[in-house]
Amino acid sequence: MSCPSYDVVVVGGGIAGVSAALSSSRLGNKVLLIEKSSLLGGLATAGLINWFEPICNGKGKQVIYSIGEELIRLAIKYGQSDIDPAWHQNHTGNGRYATSFDQNLFALSLTRLLKREDVDIYFESLVSGLTLNNDQIESITVSSVDGNHIIRGKTYIDASGNGVLFRLAGLPYHKADNYLTYATMPLPAEKGYRFQNNGAGLNGAGHPEGLRFFNGDTQEDVNEYLIKAQEMALSLFEEGKIKSMCMIPSMPQFRKIAALDGEYVLSNEDEDK
Repeated sequence: MSCPSYDVVVVGGGIAGVSAALSSSRLGNKVLLIEKSSLLGGLATAGLINWFEPICNGKGKQVIYSIGEELIRLAIKYGQSDIDPAWHQNHTGNGRYATSFDQNLFALSLTRLLKREDVDIYFESLVSGLTLNNDQIESITVSSVDGNHIIRGKTYIDASGNGVLFRLAGLPYHKADNYLTYATMPLPAEKGYRFQNNGAGLNGAGHPEGLRFFNGDTQEDVNEYLIKAQEMALSLFEEGKIKSMCMIPSMPQFRKIAALDGEYVLSNEDEDK
């Protein structure tokens, strides 16, 4: 296999990875983004969590700009939007600067955006190994449909969510618990075409009593999570608690898997500071 070289290699095509690839390319770098599925957007698209978090301070003032604002506007370029139009005028508005969106059109728009910005994309590809030289990543191995590719980069950005690069490199990291959540998409006539949350919410309410939490970093965890979540969703439909499901997620909806131990690690004490 050939051994292409890049200035920046981004692993993971969720919103974080897309943002990193865009920023890197706009700084004049040759960029590759590696995504394990066939869609960009991660939880926001394949995971059906079609809610763009607020980019304001909750008091009528916008606090996030740049790519954050660019992507929220791209998310609503086609299809639905809950945003007060005033936010587009002078960075102030009523309510939160947040919105639901059509996750399918958003995913397609992200691919177009990256290609227009000259970012190379490897879809359906997994990082399966790496080589180190003096504690620096020298190259990574990417398993794709036509075999393994050796890719070299000057800088690597791990936006995988499960920390595949720093775990393979043997760097210290910490894990967190995930609740049993399986958000599905109802028919468009229901809930304004926003996801319906089955199982636990973001803060854990609704997690089945007595069921363990999931870290999402082992095959056993992924298997048990998906089997239990899919059975739960089907049972809720059979019981009439879910009226329709026009789409189900194509990825586990883990929110927290692995995080690198940096010079400073955020804790609960940092909340709201």
